[in-house]
Amino acid sequence: MRSFKTRTLKTALALLGAVGLAWGCSGDKAAARGQIMVAFDTDMTVPRDVSKVNIQIKVNGRIEFSNEYEVGPGGKVRLPATLAIVAPEGGTSAPVTIKVVGLKGTTARTLRQVVTKVPSDRIALLPMKVQWLCDGSAVTAGPEEYASTCPTEGQSCEAGSCVPDEIPVEALPSYEAKSVFGGASDPNQGTCFDTVACFAQGFGVTPRSSDCTIDPIGGADGAVSDPGLSFAMVRPPDTEGICGPEACLVPLDAESTAGWRKDEASGRIVFPQAVCTRLAEGKILGVAATKTCPTKTSSLPVCGDWSSVPTNPGTFDAGAPPLEAGHDDGGDGAAADCPALQAAAEAALEAATSCDTSSGCIGSPLTFACQSFYIGALSEGSGALATANDAISAYQAAGCAGTCLPDAGQQGGAPACVDVSGQLKCRVGGSGGAAPSCYNGTKDSNEKDVDCGGPCGPCSLGRTCSAPADCASGWCDSGTSTCDCPLDMVRRASAGGVDYCIDRYEVTKAVYDAYLVVPPNPAEQPPECQSVNVDPADWTPQFGWPVSGDGALPVVGVDWCDAYMFCLNIGKRLCGRPGGGSTAYARFDDATESCWYGACSEAGSVGALAGDNPSACNTQADGLGTAVDGMTLTGCETPAGVFNLSGNVGEWEDACNGKTGGSDSCQVRGGNYNSPDFDVMCAAQAPSTRATVDQYIGFRCCGGDARGGTCDPATCPAGPGQVACCAAPNGPCGVRQAQGSCTSDADCDGTCAEGHCVDLSSPCFMP
Repeated sequence: MRSFKTRTLKTALALLGAVGLAWGCSGDKAAARGQIMVAFDTDMTVPRDVSKVNIQIKVNGRIEFSNEYEVGPGGKVRLPATLAIVAPEGGTSAPVTIKVVGLKGTTARTLRQVVTKVPSDRIALLPMKVQWLCDGSAVTAGPEEYASTCPTEGQSCEAGSCVPDEIPVEALPSYEAKSVFGGASDPNQGTCFDTVACFAQGFGVTPRSSDCTIDPIGGADGAVSDPGLSFAMVRPPDTEGICGPEACLVPLDAESTAGWRKDEASGRIVFPQAVCTRLAEGKILGVAATKTCPTKTSSLPVCGDWSSVPTNPGTFDAGAPPLEAGHDDGGDGAAADCPALQAAAEAALEAATSCDTSSGCIGSPLTFACQSFYIGALSEGSGALATANDAISAYQAAGCAGTCLPDAGQQGGAPACVDVSGQLKCRVGGSGGAAPSCYNGTKDSNEKDVDCGGPCGPCSLGRTCSAPADCASGWCDSGTSTCDCPLDMVRRASAGGVDYCIDRYEVTKAVYDAYLVVPPNPAEQPPECQSVNVDPADWTPQFGWPVSGDGALPVVGVDWCDAYMFCLNIGKRLCGRPGGGSTAYARFDDATESCWYGACSEAGSVGALAGDNPSACNTQADGLGTAVDGMTLTGCETPAGVFNLSGNVGEWEDACNGKTGGSDSCQVRGGNYNSPDFDVMCAAQAPSTRATVDQYIGFRCCGGDARGGTCDPATCPAGPGQVACCAAPNGPCGVRQAQGSCTSDADCDGTCAEGHCVDLSSPCFMP
């Protein structure tokens, strides 16, 4: 631990009179000199989820203060806490850079950095919260040195999004102790928010995916006129947040850029976009609301034995809020009339898009009926579409399960639900699913980039966007307006120059458990999996299940099809070839062919993870004999911040030697905790059959690289019940069918870009 004595910058502890953190400070009086009072808090459990807070302060690029504090009960620093930064004597302060990092053990989880100035004549308040939505926003850059994962310099994470570090001092409110310590100057007299108890009598709400908003609750004036309204993200039990026996909750602060707010123009309640992203990814089960307690604000800390506001130790044995009902503002609780709600949604969508919805695709898991028309109307801001959005949201909020009927043969412009790489999607039959302009190689007025976004398919990494829906990765960087990887993934470039995203960690039991709340339909699988998983029970892991206080461990006991469908249903894909499609079975060690190998080997430059040092990973040599929480293996990471590609558990790869069924051989990468060092090298492989379930095999996902492009699906060959899809801009068509025998890629030329030879002397497949 390091501390730096201050020079022109001074730090002050109001009660103890020394450099450090303060709680219960008496800073409400006018200051002789200006100050910034930095307030630290978290929406997670301390010290289970957050055990340390690292604070660094720089002036003119020089570190003036750096310290790391253990947080929690038992003589450690309690939260919320404050740190005073005092203006220099006799002059205006230089810009101050304040960095706050939340850690679990030695693993950096969150990072927020602010650049501002110390006021000369008042005490300003600067909240710096360690937020669950920003988990994955920090990487270790050296001993007690941490960097932001935001791709743009000068940005760090707030509410799950990358935002600018610079905040004008004029924008900071004046400090009052009651704004931090539960409404009282003395923390011992303050009030805390009893999260689990408050939400036990709550109800579910369903944000509209297009803008992550809901209708007002409690009257036409919306949330502000409804005191006592609070919201929280609901996560599975034994994960992060404030936990009871049935669920963990991450409360959102009211009227805050880091929480929820009321939109003055529409009256709707607005959540951070990351809330809807996490919902789509399956990382949260839903959003809950409650009216049983005072509104949760940034001045009302959560209750817990770690709290510096000790008046209420908190209640942690209450049940979880129901999520399926939606809010009814005091209705009679009658069962939802799903047929009527579906009819209303279909009628509203037809009125907005002039599209026939007779195939019944409303509420499909990943898209709506008439997808291309719907997205086009959305990009043009259609008022009729807003009405349709509300009708569809009402249908979904009532718990009506959407269906997408498989009817690939339907023609003539009527919507058909067709199998695109194993994913049921609603599209307009006979037109390739999008307007012809999506394949003309130019940026048209309603597109976000050339042939993608707007009415076309989502854009690949680095292309222009204005909303998450424009991006195949589901993440639009608000600072650069380009598609990038979400915070739980790392952006990499293949040796062939194609950028893609790869999960930072292996998929955990807790995340997989949340996904199983609404398991996929076995009929939606690709043909080679139809005989592997035949009913919903087949998705359940066969080893280490159910979750029992071990949700942070990697999920194992899943077959290849389980892994494939999980990634697909959260908007990603099982790691295969850069640019989309499968990796050739025999090219598992080619950085131009394998996303997994490219990430592990730094595009082919090293032989093993952690700088050719697999001993830093959980392997046979470590003698642990079991899989562990990947976040604890802090040395087992690539320079880019991808963890545990070597050891711990093996990982399925989308690299199989055929597409016939459960007996196909598919690559398993990275070795496991019982593997010798030579089996955890990046180029190592241990194939298993597609239907294998094993206590040593898990997986991670990739994505962000397989949508958009200028090849026309109408010219690609398609098999029965299938359509071709563009794997990458100007790249190969993705088609699940043989094209004949081959000895090289040149033998697999198709009608759309180049072909791809899966294995020498084997059938040709388009990737």
